[in-house]
Amino acid sequence: MKNIFKYKDGNLIRLSNNKVAGSIRPDGYKNVSYKGKIYYQHRVIWEMHYGKIPDGLIIDHINQNKGDNRIENLRLATYKTNAYNTKRKCLGVYNDRGYWKVGFTVMNKWKHYGMFSDYEEAVKTAKQIHKELSVHDI
Repeated sequence: MKNIFKYKDGNLIRLSNNKVAGSIRPDGYKNVSYKGKIYYQHRVIWEMHYGKIPDGLIIDHINQNKGDNRIENLRLATYKTNAYNTKRKCLGVYNDRGYWKVGFTVMNKWKHYGMFSDYEEAVKTAKQIHKELSVHDI
């Protein structure tokens, strides 16, 4: 996409009009569109600097600010590392590509309890499940 955008200070600048490209999603991430497809800006910026993102890895915002796409704030991470790099922590709530997954290992088996766009709703669900499950089961 280097022939469409240039990078400057955490932003993508559209070469055709020299203006900052994209918009901010409700969850705080920035998007950019190209040929009718929508892309996360942090992924585009990473790939412009370092190439394709390896399978099984994602781009993590080091300072936890989803809108800060400066290349020095981006790093490759596993989903697990990315989930640990969050201000919000609750047993059983995991960040999964912009959604909050609720799940626990119960009796040595993973049980999934839902995906939520709202963190507070995921925490509420996780806390309810904490109450329903005995401590030795988790």
